[in-house]
Amino acid sequence: MAVGEKIGLRAAGLCCAGLLAGCGARASNYTWGWYLFDPLKDKGQSNLKFLMAGLESTILISLCAIVVSVMLGSCVALAALARKPWLVRASR
Repeated sequence: MAVGEKIGLRAAGLCCAGLLAGCGARASNYTWGWYLFDPLKDKGQSNLKFLMAGLESTILISLCAIVVSVMLGSCVALAALARKPWLVRASR
């Protein structure tokens, strides 16, 4: 592992630690409502089912966005490589 990679990993670790430190009870008076997702409770089970129902839609929308963006990006890239000047200008 290169020296730059080690420094980058350490910096990322310190950033994550700093962000997580702000989630502690000492940093604020806010209490996180993790009990809302407790699968041992009825409310937690219904909330988890609700979240999982949206997961399929989220993945489907994400995949469609990826396909459309790759197709559009490919068209723009191919136009930039074209021999016709008006296509190159249009892609830029």
